[in-house]
Amino acid sequence: MEGRYPAGILLILADLKGQDEARLLEWLYASHLPAALAAGPISAALFYRNAGRTAELPARDTPIKYLFVYEVARRPLRRGLSEAEDFFRSNLGSKGAPALLPRHVVPYQKEGPAFTTELTGRPVRGLDAVFTNCSDPAREEEFDRWYNLLHANEVLDSRMFHTAYRFHNVRRDQQPSRHLALYETDLNVVDALDRHLNSPSRAQRFYVNTLARVMRGAFVSLRP
Repeated sequence: MEGRYPAGILLILADLKGQDEARLLEWLYASHLPAALAAGPISAALFYRNAGRTAELPARDTPIKYLFVYEVARRPLRRGLSEAEDFFRSNLGSKGAPALLPRHVVPYQKEGPAFTTELTGRPVRGLDAVFTNCSDPAREEEFDRWYNLLHANEVLDSRMFHTAYRFHNVRRDQQPSRHLALYETDLNVVDALDRHLNSPSRAQRFYVNTLARVMRGAFVSLRP
């Protein structure tokens, strides 16, 4: 997003059969991205690769190789998200497309305020993606207040990440999670995440007891 706050995003979590990343990169930037921007509902697209696990993240959290973000601004939003998904799925069958294996194709809608710093807008080298649920549906409002008023600002105050975004899943099944938080950095994302997670002040931070983390991954930009 790079400082943009789209009304919604289509998030893709995928693996690659055969691991031919050179072919994937050529297809993404020479064919897929121009077609996505010409299709209508997609205003921008960003592509990331899993950066590996940090000490605090169990292996089950980061098994997925690639994360793609398609920004959608078209109104009505759900129609735009649906059209973006239709484009993505159909383009996978285009000539020259690599053998991508989508594991999650998820439409998310923006929620909460914009979380920015004076560094917002710098080139994004990495992304921390956090998928969460609220364990008690009756306390969703409390969960939202905690994130919007406390948690996002705590993360940005660490100076490891300069911009944060929050979205909620618009699908009925809420898979893989209801809530998605994305944190952008212009630093090495694995180092930034390690330093944030291991900061001395982290133990004193307030965490709501309804936070249920589904998975988390650190990703690096594929931009040439």
